[in-house]
Amino acid sequence: MLRVLVVDDDADLAEALAIRLTDAGCACEVACDGKAALALFEQTRFDVVISDMQMPRMGGLELLDRIRQSPRPIPVVLVSGSDGAAAALEHGAARYLRKPYDHEELIHFIQLEIASTSRPSVAAARAPDPIRGAAFVGPAMRRLLETLGRTARARSTVLLRGEGGTGKELVARALHAMGPRHGRAFVIVNASGVPEQLLESDLLGHARGAFTEATQERRGLFVEADGGTLMLDEVGDMPLDLQGKLLRVLQSGVVRPLGSDEVRAVDVRLIAATQRDLPDLVRRGLFRRDLFFRLNVMSVTVPSLRDRPEDVEPLAAHFLAAARERVPDSPVASIGRDAMAILRAAPWPGNVRELESVIERLVVVAKGKVAGRDDVFAALDRDSLDVAPASSTSTGASAVAPESLDHVIREHVATVLTHTRGNKSEAAKILGVNLSTLYRWGQPKGKKG
Repeated sequence: MLRVLVVDDDADLAEALAIRLTDAGCACEVACDGKAALALFEQTRFDVVISDMQMPRMGGLELLDRIRQSPRPIPVVLVSGSDGAAAALEHGAARYLRKPYDHEELIHFIQLEIASTSRPSVAAARAPDPIRGAAFVGPAMRRLLETLGRTARARSTVLLRGEGGTGKELVARALHAMGPRHGRAFVIVNASGVPEQLLESDLLGHARGAFTEATQERRGLFVEADGGTLMLDEVGDMPLDLQGKLLRVLQSGVVRPLGSDEVRAVDVRLIAATQRDLPDLVRRGLFRRDLFFRLNVMSVTVPSLRDRPEDVEPLAAHFLAAARERVPDSPVASIGRDAMAILRAAPWPGNVRELESVIERLVVVAKGKVAGRDDVFAALDRDSLDVAPASSTSTGASAVAPESLDHVIREHVATVLTHTRGNKSEAAKILGVNLSTLYRWGQPKGKKG
């Protein structure tokens, strides 16, 4: 079991990360600053430290220096709300992340870092089973999973398209797990918002002295993934110059680290993912046409949640069970039919990730055993969802007008009917209702057909 020391003077952020790490199978300790962390480090054997950079008494850089000078130095990941990449790398941090960062990406990096140094079995033992994850809960995504087999067995590059929060990473993990490379490394790098030199160093590696902050040699993630799979997330955000270098690696199968004359052959299957319209970027000169064709050998589209409403109910049940484990004193045991209808009809711009957050809030705000529609409206993020309760009345009573739910349902029925080109039987199947219910939902309240 990985032992992780989380250091942050923001107790809420530290506890949130510790919970995610514990869910991933790690054993965690939390410290409020560098001095407290150093005391724990001297008493307990940890595998990795994750530390904020700016803290009272002792900051992350000094803590990193003290750990590196100790008789048993271990990898240290530094995070910061401001730009501290140069200082972090100069002091020898294993990784630098800027807040807010993706917890799952950090967890996978930690597992990879330990696996590539002294404990190769840990990452494999702790990696989540992608096929049993939330991404494949629900009939629509199970159907997608059934079609991935041939793609998984191929050696070709894969381009995953889909909105943020749909589960592209878990689809990539499923492709890796179902393919012939399943026993080898699965490595993730996100191209979004990373300075070009740092991203190039992440991918290709660098020699010592290649640039000011390069105080030690780095192998690079293509080498880390040799024999396995590399997922390049948000590939549409990659700078043009680096796109050309990526294309050369894919064409030649060799990498040349920054500042080095040596090349190394690598055998890596690349899975690229994006929520951007790559053909449009190509037309606008923002993405290389030749790289697009090289990536788009096999294409998989991960549908948005609003396009698969039949998945909402099983996903909500899945997230409800998980949330109840984290909040055991919550009275909520199920979600009522009216409340579930609201969830099914919501547009979900944040997709599965947003639904998970709403269910997490629902478990906290709901007061009864069965969560009702008022509870759902209280849990919904009204800034991002086009679903909201009616305004309070002049008497100050806060209530949801029946027309609000009626309107939402009718609008969604109309969307599904458009999708099925007017085929009511097919629309009823997608919505998971019988035809009589579909006809009733599709009419304004009070009208008879």
